[in-house]
Amino acid sequence: MTPWIVAAVIVALAVVWSRTHVSVLARCDTAARSGDPAPLLAALHGSRTPDKVTEYHQVIRRLWDGYHREVAVVVARDFAQAHREAPVAQFWLRRFLQEEPEIAATSLDEAFLAEVFNPGVAAKCGSYG
Repeated sequence: MTPWIVAAVIVALAVVWSRTHVSVLARCDTAARSGDPAPLLAALHGSRTPDKVTEYHQVIRRLWDGYHREVAVVVARDFAQAHREAPVAQFWLRRFLQEEPEIAATSLDEAFLAEVFNPGVAAKCGSYG
């Protein structure tokens, strides 16, 4: 009987966890609908993935491709601040500056760009670094 009780407890915990755990990509979709990046940024900051750079890139790409660029630029700013050494972070800054300059101007001010943006690195990379 004990193995069945242990199995039932494990299944119950898995169900509870799956209902309370909201993935970063689910938060991405919510941020896209609401226009509020705060819950998405909190999910990214709290994520336990070992590859944060890829996670940020996937989120920004999803927002970009879905034309939720006002939210994407806020995430790109956070990404570049936290991972300024990552070429793909520099790629996203450059992409916003070149392709969406009006949207970029809302979040990427001159002081931020002077501190974080590295045009030399950005010019050498594509979306995969």
